[in-house]
Amino acid sequence: MFHSIVHRSWVRLAAVLTALVLMTSLTLANEFQVSVYTTAGQRAPAVAMDAAGRFIVVWEDDTRDGSGGGIFARRYDAQGSPLGDDFPVNTTTANDQIQVDVAADSAGNFVVVWNSYEQDGDDGGMFGRKFDSDGVADGGEFQVNAETASRQIYPNVSLNDSGEFVVVWTHYTTDYDQNSDVAGQRFDSLGTVGSQFTVNSYTSNYQGFASVAIHDDGSFVVAWDSEYQLDPILGAEDVFVRLYDSFGVAANPEFLVNTYTTDNQRFPRVAMDGSGDFVVVWEDYEVGYNTREVLARRYDSTGSPKEADFFVNTYSTNSQRWPDVDMNSSGNFVVTWQSQMQDGSPESVFAQRFDASAVADGDEFQVNVFTPNSQIRPAVAMNDLHDFVVVWTDSAQDGDAEGVFGQHFPSARPSSDLSVAICGTDAHHAWVRFENGGTNPNIIYRRCMVAGACSAPIKLVGAATVESRPAVACDGSTVLVIWEDYR
Repeated sequence: MFHSIVHRSWVRLAAVLTALVLMTSLTLANEFQVSVYTTAGQRAPAVAMDAAGRFIVVWEDDTRDGSGGGIFARRYDAQGSPLGDDFPVNTTTANDQIQVDVAADSAGNFVVVWNSYEQDGDDGGMFGRKFDSDGVADGGEFQVNAETASRQIYPNVSLNDSGEFVVVWTHYTTDYDQNSDVAGQRFDSLGTVGSQFTVNSYTSNYQGFASVAIHDDGSFVVAWDSEYQLDPILGAEDVFVRLYDSFGVAANPEFLVNTYTTDNQRFPRVAMDGSGDFVVVWEDYEVGYNTREVLARRYDSTGSPKEADFFVNTYSTNSQRWPDVDMNSSGNFVVTWQSQMQDGSPESVFAQRFDASAVADGDEFQVNVFTPNSQIRPAVAMNDLHDFVVVWTDSAQDGDAEGVFGQHFPSARPSSDLSVAICGTDAHHAWVRFENGGTNPNIIYRRCMVAGACSAPIKLVGAATVESRPAVACDGSTVLVIWEDYR
């Protein structure tokens, strides 16, 4: 071992630095509050992350813009620190602006879409706004839907690195909320591309709650749930998918995702990797037992399944529902959902990581730290460094109705935070190494001589704690390593 007698001055310095670190790092181990404005309710967040790990959170606020619901956003750096205050997204504030979604490219440019009541002249319409990587608006808000009759709800958006993006939503074809289709619209960096299109070919009854993922070549995939399509009598819901090429032309007929067709399969989300392969997650609702579970299925870029659908959650008591998913370019993915009574509270947020072969990377884990009352409707974003962030609605934590909270996991980098000190002919290194599939960061020390020979790496902490930001110093034969320790 490298341990040696430490000078009293080093001990005093270490004690002071450790105390300072503990005082400043306690909140870093906990979830963070996104919506600083707490009057009335802030809810239904969405999140997107760029290649560097910076992320943007958007949500709906009940009263803040002075006229019903409004859309707000806040940017964060790769360490999870806010990049300024939150800011309004919509400029038209009459009536409600709700049901928000966001997508970002690898450089951090992002686009936000939402539902605005009566702005298009007839009930709800789809609107959007683009922003650059510094959070500066790239023009004003724009209307997404060309057809304005009846209601447009539940928008979802995906953006690629060429500035192309696709928005999909539920378009009710009557004013009585009985029949609906999945509508879509393509955009490039200059504006609208082509006309509004209908995704589903089966058009009876309800088709909706769509999700979209776009590839860098402009091809994309849409997933949605459809009612009565397999059983016109019992009317269960099932999950369908359709692929489109880079010109927006359907590459195949819509096809069924779920292999289990009893009861309801609904609320799908889809994410895509750099090869165009994709994963769909959804909620399986067993009507007779009033329970729900989260399932997933992967496909290659042609729409051929890689395997049968599989369960995401391992805890299956009561209900696990409202899943979300994101996938990086290598095919690793993270799924998050809300789980009923798993931590003893009505609802809480859990997640599960998977590698590119759909093998679970560790166990499912609880995301939220604050557990009283309910934490619901989580959303997740991930990048190629395997960093990810989860955001959700909390029913009580901010003291006044709902609030938006998040948890940042910069946890899967193979190593980070390197510190080096040179004394004589020796170089002393300390860094963070992520173990157990990237979920357990530990402090590692190694001594190297100028001649090139190095000692074996030594793990300085064996407990299942979270360590970060090591600093190494030396004085002759004495070496000191300090770090932040979240216990």
